[in-house]
Amino acid sequence: MSEQIKKTIIDANGLVLGRLASQVAKRLLNGETIIIVNVEKAVIKGNWLSIVREWEHRYEIKSVINPFRHSPKRYVRPDKYFRSVVKRMLPYRKAKGKSALSRLKVYIGVPAELVNQRFESVDVARVNATKGFYTLETIAKRFGWKGV
Repeated sequence: MSEQIKKTIIDANGLVLGRLASQVAKRLLNGETIIIVNVEKAVIKGNWLSIVREWEHRYEIKSVINPFRHSPKRYVRPDKYFRSVVKRMLPYRKAKGKSALSRLKVYIGVPAELVNQRFESVDVARVNATKGFYTLETIAKRFGWKGV
């Protein structure tokens, strides 16, 4: 018998990045197919200077031998960054983690084929503060992302 594959479309607008990523990782391991739209509108909570300092430190880490070939891959584009965050929450070196990651699709904005679809939101990840959070788009543009 074939299992029914559950396909979920989540709108990341106003959701905390880490909380959303952990919920997505759990669902992927349970066998769901997940599509994330508006990922550039996901938020990171914290003080602006500490967020910028952390990102700067992350991008300074390079190999002495050959910085282009042997340095860790860090992404500035919001969709690739979110995918890498979820990847680090999965056992991506095992078959279970690889298949889970292959069921994740992340989009900047809403693609044309998903415009008329119904989006779901993750209540656990909703931001409940009035200040002290910044969108992934704002941070990515600060570090060189040109935008859509």
